[in-house]
This record gives sequence, C-alpha cells and structure tokens, in this order.
Amino acid sequence: PLLRGVPAAQWRFAIGWHSGRGVLREMCAGVLGYLACAPVVLAGVGLTLLLMAVRAAMSGPVEQPSHPLGRMLGGASAGQVIALITLATVWAPVVEETVFRGALYHHLRGRLHWIVAGLIQAFIFAAIHPQGWMAIPALGSIGLSFSLLREWRTSIIAPMTAHALNNGTITLLLLVLFSV
Repeated sequence: PLLRGVPAAQWRFAIGWHSGRGVLREMCAGVLGYLACAPVVLAGVGLTLLLMAVRAAMSGPVEQPSHPLGRMLGGASAGQVIALITLATVWAPVVEETVFRGALYHHLRGRLHWIVAGLIQAFIFAAIHPQGWMAIPALGSIGLSFSLLREWRTSIIAPMTAHALNNGTITLLLLVLFSV
C-alpha cells in the first residue's frame, strides 16, 4: 500500500495499528473481550473433543493435538524458557494479529459481512498452526473471538492483548506440566 501511494497513517489505521480509544482502555477491552468470548472458545474446544472421539471410535486411538512449544519447554534452560515465553506472549500476538486481524480481516471485511470475514480468517489462522486438523475448531474459535474484538474496537490492541493472555496462559500451563 505504501508503494502504491497510500499514506502511512491511513495504512496503519486500516490494519488496526492505532491506539483506538487509548492503549490502556483497548488493553482492558482485550481482557474483558477474551473473558466474554470464553463460551465461543469452549464450543470450539468441545467440537475438537467431539471430532477426536468420533475419529477414535471409527479408527482406534487418536494422536492428541500437541504444540511444539510443549516439547521445547521440557528440559529447557531458564534463558530458553524466558525466550519461549516472550515469543509466545509478545512476538506471536503482535505478528499474528497484524497479519490475521489487521491485514487479512481488514481485506475480507471490505468485501464480506463481518461474520463471514471472521470465519474465513479464523479457519486460515487455525490451519497454519501446528496442532493438526482436529484442533482447527478450537483454534478457529480463538481466531474468531479475536476478530470479534477487532470488529468491536477497530484497533488490534484488544485482540493482541487477548492473544497474549491466551498464549501466556497456555504457555504457563505447558511449563508447569513439562517441568514436573
């Protein structure tokens, strides 16, 4: 966009890189929105569990969805743990929210109804994660929740905050599980 002559301020606003109603207010909205979207996420997790049960009934034991972060945390040094937590709670939310809820959702939203745009970007968001196809409903529900926050707030600060909270919670749970 910048090379095509779109002013930088207009481009940043379009992808959600603005302070909305204030950074702190947007961050609080991210926390509250994350909690409010818990039923959507629980429905996605339930659908993933149902898919796993159906697959197990049809073809025997099913490999559980897992994340490479869990394997990396097992036996990691203190410095590596800090680096992994930083990647999961800072880097991933900033990059993924900029790409998925900033650029992709904004692009789709300009052409489609917000729910259709949210579902499409949520599916793509879920599919690129390494947990496997059965985790797509759970991860997609998280992506859809983040797009609801983007639609509500226009800024990506709220979805970034919710994403950081989600990843931080999961990372700390994995850390506790793999360090025991």
